Amino acid sequence: MIDQLEEEGKWTSYNSVVLELEDSQFSGTYTRTHTKTLRQVVAVFMTNEAAEFWISQNEHRHNSLEIYVASGFRNPEWQAIRDFLMSLTPAPVTPE
Repeated sequence: MIDQLEEEGKWTSYNSVVLELEDSQFSGTYTRTHTKTLRQVVAVFMTNEAAEFWISQNEHRHNSLEIYVASGFRNPEWQAIRDFLMSLTPAPVTPE
């Protein structure tokens, strides 16, 4: 019910809204007191350039996208993977 009001633009901030359903069940005044932002991994990339390209192509499907960097500093497993990948002959990457 609250999601529907937000979609219709009737509840956009911390204002109060009066809800009255046809059967009078759940009627009353509701006031938004706080919001919660959930962050989740949407996609994983090896380079910042690849992440930025993906965002430019897909940001219309998501509310807000951010780039988060997970470092391999002092992580021997990640460093071994990185070193192996860096030892390969680079191939040109072309966007689809």
